[in-house]
Amino acid sequence: MAKVPEGERANFLAQKQALRLAGSARMAAQQHARRQNYEQAEWSKVEDGYTSAIAQSDPDDTETFDAIRQSGLELIGKMGNPVARQAAEAAWRANTAKALAQAMIAKDPKGAAEVLGGAVGSD
Repeated sequence: MAKVPEGERANFLAQKQALRLAGSARMAAQQHARRQNYEQAEWSKVEDGYTSAIAQSDPDDTETFDAIRQSGLELIGKMGNPVARQAAEAAWRANTAKALAQAMIAKDPKGAAEVLGGAVGSD
């Protein structure tokens, strides 16, 4: 301020405020984008761990499956972006079902083929 001539100070202050507002909007957008990227990266890590745990678990242990599935849904519920949250929930339901099918196949390949084949054939 001291370096700005007195006749130009009012114009300088008005311009400074406009630049500050534009900069804060830009910073907010960047923070929002970083937050969404962080949420997605963290969810991807958790999802991989959870689906791996389901695939390697006992497929008859429904309590563990339901606990893992519910834990994933709760984490998804904390996502800030509603569109990303909805997409993550749909993918989560499909991925947990796929992981459970993998656990069934690992435990009893022949029985799983009958169950999965029966489900496909009954449509």
